[in-house]
Amino acid sequence: MHTLWQDFRYGARMLLKHPGVTAIAVITLALGIGANTAIFSVVSAVMLRPLPYENPERLVALWENVPERGRWRVTPANFFDWKKQNTTFENIAAFGASTLTLTGDGEPEQIFGTRASSVYLLQDMTVLLRTTSDPTALVPSLRSAVLAIDPNQPITNINTMEKIVTESIAQPD
Repeated sequence: MHTLWQDFRYGARMLLKHPGVTAIAVITLALGIGANTAIFSVVSAVMLRPLPYENPERLVALWENVPERGRWRVTPANFFDWKKQNTTFENIAAFGASTLTLTGDGEPEQIFGTRASSVYLLQDMTVLLRTTSDPTALVPSLRSAVLAIDPNQPITNINTMEKIVTESIAQPD
């Protein structure tokens, strides 16, 4: 035990003797721990936690094979053909990233979101929007836009990304 204590004292003296090396070591450790935490948080949220759907193991993704691009999203015409001729799947839904213009109270604002077919909206889902203004100010416009697409769609909860992240970090695994 005495030797261990001597080693700690020697290490502390060397760190104090070379503050530049100490600073670099501390910054490197901090960045490594921060990067590891961030990567694990993403992996945990995306790969380890179950999807927020009933029977997520039954979900599949369908793509078109476009010679110039390889795997590509399905065109609307093909989606409607697949949906009409479907005899294999319980249901088919489509979604894709989109740039939208949100109008309502105040100035129109361009937002980045996801377009989804109505079957997709029947699931419990989270809609993420990137905006430059206060996200809570968009709630009335977002609610009316979704209800215009599907009046039967229940909108029970609209959160900011800050609240979603805070709640997911606070949840015990």
